[in-house]
Amino acid sequence: MAELTTPFNLNLNLTELERITIDTEAIATDTDLSNIFYFAEIPQIPQARESNLQSLISTIEDCKAWETTRCEQSVQSQIAKGNLPGDSSVAACRKRTAYRSKVLNVLRATSPWIVNIDTGVTAKFKVPATKPLNLAVVNTLINIEPLTANLPYRNFLKAVAAAFNPKVEMVQPYYHTVIGYQYDNVIEEFQAVLLTVTFEIEIGLTGGTIEFTSTPATFSVDLWDGSKPDPATTETGRVLNLQKSLTVLAPPANE
Repeated sequence: MAELTTPFNLNLNLTELERITIDTEAIATDTDLSNIFYFAEIPQIPQARESNLQSLISTIEDCKAWETTRCEQSVQSQIAKGNLPGDSSVAACRKRTAYRSKVLNVLRATSPWIVNIDTGVTAKFKVPATKPLNLAVVNTLINIEPLTANLPYRNFLKAVAAAFNPKVEMVQPYYHTVIGYQYDNVIEEFQAVLLTVTFEIEIGLTGGTIEFTSTPATFSVDLWDGSKPDPATTETGRVLNLQKSLTVLAPPANE
């Protein structure tokens, strides 16, 4: 893969990144990794369709491993160059999370197998200065469109927001990928739908704000299969994703 130049003012030379060796155990202690998260919903389906669904899930897991590996290689490269802090301070963690988000945006904007459906939603919401602030953050976050229609992910967000540590003038960035699997009756195969959700929670003395974006996309298995990397070069991401992924069984369609 060649060098990527994107509107995000970030160039990623994937060939060079692949040569960077990562200490997986050391990175696993990086607390801001938990702010980059994959949330997947598996539908309840007839046994006859299980093989097709499992094949697609395996492909998505391969792509996730590739994304995470290249992202962490880029982070380690910037730390080595002195462009990113490598310590465990809150400020350092926030900078690394912001950079990881930027890298993931670049990878998805330049990956042909990620096909955006539309421009998505970008908005800013006010968090009222009510006590406890955690509850105010939860109520604001779960009532944002298009999240209101996704009960499992909303329940997950409740746990994320409830665990948020509200301190004066604190900023917390998050980057979530919500993965859904839908059956296409025309081609008689499952399709993966990705919703990239980013939000930054800022809390102060008078309440706070949530800056929110969501971008829907579909995943092309054919385009991924045409250029997928050697699995041996993405093992780091596969290991790291174990601690930043959650898969749940989706409720029946009539619920």
